Amino acid sequence: DAAVAAELAPLKLDAAKFRTSVSSLAEDQQGRIWCIVKDKVYGIDQGKIIKADLPEGHHFRQVFADHQGQIWVCGPDAPLYTLHQGQWQ
Repeated sequence: DAAVAAELAPLKLDAAKFRTSVSSLAEDQQGRIWCIVKDKVYGIDQGKIIKADLPEGHHFRQVFADHQGQIWVCGPDAPLYTLHQGQWQ
């Protein structure tokens, strides 16, 4: 709101260089946020980072969560994978 905005200094990103590309974002049933960044899937769970390396040899572009909380990834040349007990299947 306006009171909070008035207290925060404006961010100056004129010289900032961002080299990371997030290709997809998803939120699961528990409120965790998931994203794909450079052949890895990252989740944010109450401030803790979860990292899962993606299977090699494919380009993954999408991450999504189903109604049961399963995390899925796919891409234009990649089969559909799901994350089960820390392993892609």
